[in-house]
Amino acid sequence: MCEKRPRLAKLYFVAEVILYLSYFKDGTDALNHREIIVKAKEDIKSYNYPFHYRNNINTTFRFNVSSINACWLNLIVVDFSVQPSNGCTKDYLQVGDNRLCGDLPEGYTALRRVEQENDSMTVQFITDSCITRHGFLIKHNFVECLITTTTENPSTSSFVFNCPFENGLFPHERLCKKYYECKNNIAVLKECPPGKLFKEEVVENERFADCEDEDKVNCKGREKVGPLLDIKRSKK
Repeated sequence: MCEKRPRLAKLYFVAEVILYLSYFKDGTDALNHREIIVKAKEDIKSYNYPFHYRNNINTTFRFNVSSINACWLNLIVVDFSVQPSNGCTKDYLQVGDNRLCGDLPEGYTALRRVEQENDSMTVQFITDSCITRHGFLIKHNFVECLITTTTENPSTSSFVFNCPFENGLFPHERLCKKYYECKNNIAVLKECPPGKLFKEEVVENERFADCEDEDKVNCKGREKVGPLLDIKRSKK
C-alpha cells in the first residue's frame, strides 16, 4: 500500500506532468528498463536528479572493472534520498546482495566485491508505484589489491592487500574462511574459528562483518577451503 505523498512533493506536480509527457514521447518502456554504461570517474545519478525520479523504473548501471587487481567497487554518496521502507522493499539501490534506501549522509560508502572472472559489474535502481523523492548522486572508484608474483609458481605468489577503509573487517578475495582486519590502514590476514565462515552484509544501511556459522553464510563465489597464501602487511 502506498504512503501518502508528502505536501512538499506536490510542488513538483507541474514538472512531473511535463516529465511524464516526455516519457511517452521517448518511449515509456525504454525509460522504465534501461542500462547505463558508467565511464571511469563518472558519477551515477537517478533519472531526473535533482528533481523527483519516476515510479516503476529499473535502471542498471554497468561499471567496467578498471584493473585486474581491483578488489572492490566503492560507491561514495554525494546526495541520497530514496523512499524509506523496512528492509528497503519499495524504492532502493541494489548493490550486490545489499539494498540502500531512505536518507544517507554525504560521504556514506558502500562496497561491492569484484568477482575476478567478470570484467564488468552492475548496480540497480528499482522503484515501485508509490511516492518518489529527489534520488541520488554517487561517485565511484575501484579499490585495488596489488599482486606481486615472486616465482613462476602461482601458488607461491605474494599478495599485498590495500585497506579500503582505515579500520574494519573485509573478506579475503578468494577464501571464505579468511578475512582481513584493518587497523590504521594496516591489514592483517586472519581466519575464522572452526565451523565458521566470514560474512558481510548491509542491514538498514549499516554494514556488518564478522565470522558466522557456516550454514548462515553465502560465500558468493569464494572457496570454503584452500591453501594459505603469503599475505604481506600493507600500510598506506
